[in-house]
Amino acid sequence: MSIRSEAITETTPEISVIIPVWNGERRIAGGLEALQQQTLAPEMFEVIVVDNGSTDSTAEIVKRFANVRLLGEKRPGSYRARNHAVANARGRFVLFTDDDCIPDKDWVEKALEHARRHGENALIGGHIKLFRTDGGSDTLLRYEQTSYFKQEWYLANERCVTANWLCSRALLDKVGGFNGELFSGGDMDCAKRIARSGAALIYAPDMAVNHPSRARLGAILSKKRRVLGGRWQRENRKSFFGMARMLVHEMLGEMRWLRRPDINPERDFALVAVPFAIFLASGYEAARLRLGFPPQRQ
Repeated sequence: MSIRSEAITETTPEISVIIPVWNGERRIAGGLEALQQQTLAPEMFEVIVVDNGSTDSTAEIVKRFANVRLLGEKRPGSYRARNHAVANARGRFVLFTDDDCIPDKDWVEKALEHARRHGENALIGGHIKLFRTDGGSDTLLRYEQTSYFKQEWYLANERCVTANWLCSRALLDKVGGFNGELFSGGDMDCAKRIARSGAALIYAPDMAVNHPSRARLGAILSKKRRVLGGRWQRENRKSFFGMARMLVHEMLGEMRWLRRPDINPERDFALVAVPFAIFLASGYEAARLRLGFPPQRQ
């Protein structure tokens, strides 16, 4: 079901901004406020928020914003929500971000410039800037800055994250959209299919959003468990050896991080403790998945 605010323009937008949200009452307003202040003329783009079955006041908060379409997707999964938005989008291009991201004021304008320059057969990933939230940990911010949201590296390796993702609707249709069965990693899966279709993957450093660092270790561990669950779903790891290979892969990634030249174990004791906590959380999640429990949702 689509719920429209009274002020929505009838002009067909060239680009559709898409934000899936689930129980986002504490974070959704910041991004929508930033989208109200974009340098691009409002008739040039639309904003679509997809409520993925929230049980809090998310929908009521979204309805306060002019020129925002509120859609509902009750089936759990952010990739299902994104597919639902794409099917209802009016723009030729779709621009994704997350419900806790704060776009730069010229984000949509820069996105439209890149879309026009590169055309319909390209996936463009923008820069993701991490910032520390009130009460957040400098140690965890530093860990995330060196570990996650490396969009330029992702694109060079046939990946992209939907915190800052731009492409045409035609390209998504061509590859079948996102895998709605996945709770994590659906952006990586879709980006790989786009790359294998022959489309270009392009990094756009001037198309930027700001992403809050996770304030607590538990949030990082929860994200890691979701990522592991996403890999489990994508790779269909049902056997013991499949589970062991997946777990070893995750642990080797953290060990490579520990060998970074800017990490000093004696000086950065708290920082070094993070990957060891991830080792334990990954082992727990792998065992939980092996016993038949479902992956965590995004």
